[in-house]
Amino acid sequence: MFLLGRFVMFYLGKTKDTREVSLSKEDLLRHVVSIGSSGSGKTVSCKLLIEDAALNGIPSIIIDPQGDIGSFLSGFSPDDAEKLGFDPETALLFQEKAHINIYTPGSSVGRTFSLNPLGFELGENISKENAIQILDASAKSITSILKYTGGAEERVSKFIYLCLEYIYENSLEVGNFSDFENFLAQVPDEIASLGLLTDLERVHLKTQVKMRTIGFEKLLFESPSFSINDLLWAPSGKTAISIIYLNTLNTQREKDLCVNHISQKIYSWMLENPSSSLQMLFYIDEIAPFLPAGALKPISKESLLLLFRQARKFGVGCITATQSFGDMDYKALSQFNTWNIGKLATEQELKKVKKVVESRCSRDETKELLQTFPKLKGGEFILIHPKEIKPIRYRTRRLHSNHFVLGIDLIPQFKTYLYHVKTFNGSFLVYSKLKTVKNIKDRVRSQSKIKILGIKPLTA
Repeated sequence: MFLLGRFVMFYLGKTKDTREVSLSKEDLLRHVVSIGSSGSGKTVSCKLLIEDAALNGIPSIIIDPQGDIGSFLSGFSPDDAEKLGFDPETALLFQEKAHINIYTPGSSVGRTFSLNPLGFELGENISKENAIQILDASAKSITSILKYTGGAEERVSKFIYLCLEYIYENSLEVGNFSDFENFLAQVPDEIASLGLLTDLERVHLKTQVKMRTIGFEKLLFESPSFSINDLLWAPSGKTAISIIYLNTLNTQREKDLCVNHISQKIYSWMLENPSSSLQMLFYIDEIAPFLPAGALKPISKESLLLLFRQARKFGVGCITATQSFGDMDYKALSQFNTWNIGKLATEQELKKVKKVVESRCSRDETKELLQTFPKLKGGEFILIHPKEIKPIRYRTRRLHSNHFVLGIDLIPQFKTYLYHVKTFNGSFLVYSKLKTVKNIKDRVRSQSKIKILGIKPLTA
């Protein structure tokens, strides 16, 4: 339900008559989509939710295809905040509370991030049914990475599934493509004898796996892997905002693989960590290419559909933004209860949104809204929710952080490093912009007389 007043957690902005518009935890659990033309402010409207989530101890994992989210790393100074006309204390509080990391798959410009599909997480308490589902999804991911299509695709996927099932049931240490190549060199007879692949096809499969350990693909799949718990981790008193920055990837296919990888990881994690209340947010900016309508089926589509259907049952709220909502899969859009609609500039956009508005509003309201959408200014939105009697028109509040497109060249100045420091009195973590172990030793020694036994870097 949309509530008016600051006693709820997620403050969006104000109506023309200065009523405050906010969302509850339950709203976010039922998912939020923000749509509008370029410049409408849809990304900002989603970032507002991420900010308030961090201030209230709820971590977020974010897919950033264009660099619009990475600017979270650059906060306002109190003086700048005051000049812009909002509370400098809140801006400072966000900077103190938010633990922001930017991950760059295929690159060390930010924190390195692996798309290794063999790093699936199956805990002790997972059901057999869920284990089968996760292993099957991993097999399909590997098949896609190896670029199998046509008639061979299904056979290869089933063969890989049997291999993964054997590895899992026998607790074998096969954690990356190099390990999997070694496994394929001596496939157990119980798998080979099924005849899914010929001897020649198995040799070809092994070669394709080997190719993923060479060149740029080695950076993508063999670099250090992170679990969802790693992405949600933050020092005491802080809240994680983990941003997966996709501009370091070269092709849409690589970006699809990344979104699929994160979606599968979150799905596995939430099965092991169920909650009836909101425990994390998953936000994808400009989602349309990853979840297209019709017969198009990038590898990301199936995993996103599954996640959006199941996430609310496990305490995961999903947020997305797009200017191409008409090109998105309609089944996915039906999972989003709260719609935040900004300026729509063309007849085509209005025609596409009409169906959504008609399903949620009266005939007269629909007519009025279709006339209103082209007149909205940047930062103005119409909120539509099933529990609200009427749509709500409002203007968004200001962000507590800067908003700009973060280019790859700007990331290094914000990069930070995590170290494990061992002393006679115990161990602790140090999070710093200092890059080398020597820098950290000097810092710790300058602040304390504790004798250091060792310092280990935990992130690249």
